[in-house]
Amino acid sequence: MTGEHTDGERPAQPRPLVHLAPPRGWMNDPNGLVHHDGTFHFFYQHNPDGPAWGPMHWGHAVSADLCRWEHRPIALRPDTSGTMFSGSAVVDRTGSAGFGAGALVLVFTHHGNDGRETQHLAGSVDGGTTFVPGVPMALFPTRIYGGGMDALQGWQYDVAPDGQRFLMITNR
Repeated sequence: MTGEHTDGERPAQPRPLVHLAPPRGWMNDPNGLVHHDGTFHFFYQHNPDGPAWGPMHWGHAVSADLCRWEHRPIALRPDTSGTMFSGSAVVDRTGSAGFGAGALVLVFTHHGNDGRETQHLAGSVDGGTTFVPGVPMALFPTRIYGGGMDALQGWQYDVAPDGQRFLMITNR
């Protein structure tokens, strides 16, 4: 099912009426759907500069109803040492990731220019407008990319009522 943009202008090519699609470029893995302060935030692997796989960014869109989406600025961009692969997003209610209580936290695989992959965090305390990098995490040893770990497909970090912390990680 295709339709017009919400601004009423007919796009040059048909666009999905309900499903999220980036404003331009290539879209791949969904990297996190999280509800924060009354708004759904959706993050996805994205190459905004072309119609095919390329330097991985994280696109970001928000919605109040999961049907009408507003695109936000790119959440994660490649840096001088590499690009951003798959991951997930959570709300850090207790501030345990170091960005502050209630921060939106992105956890992702950083694919270095040298072929090594490490797990990283980025956090936002302004509702997802800007993300600042955190200290790389030591969940997995650094390794040479072999196509087997395109990262944390799902994770949950929380603090139980008794203060015990837990982390659940899933992968293919």
